[in-house]
Amino acid sequence: MRPPRSTAEYKYFRHIGGDAVGMSTIPEVIVARHAGVPVFGISVITNEAHDDYADDYVNDGQDVVDAANAAAAKMTRLIGKMIEKL
Repeated sequence: MRPPRSTAEYKYFRHIGGDAVGMSTIPEVIVARHAGVPVFGISVITNEAHDDYADDYVNDGQDVVDAANAAAAKMTRLIGKMIEKL
């Protein structure tokens, strides 16, 4: 797993106009396509990136887990409806 992004990376992404940054979507898609697997991508944005965190900020990933869990039911319904339409 990749280490958390640095504040310098956040500044760079903001500078070049980035609105969202994925942690692993691109490598997963490359591997899937290399294996001949069709890909449909959908993501949940789980946290905000800042370059000015407070000194006592703890980046333990729990906020990401909590946000993903909170989105699970909505994503399940959304994807279920999409599959029904196929």
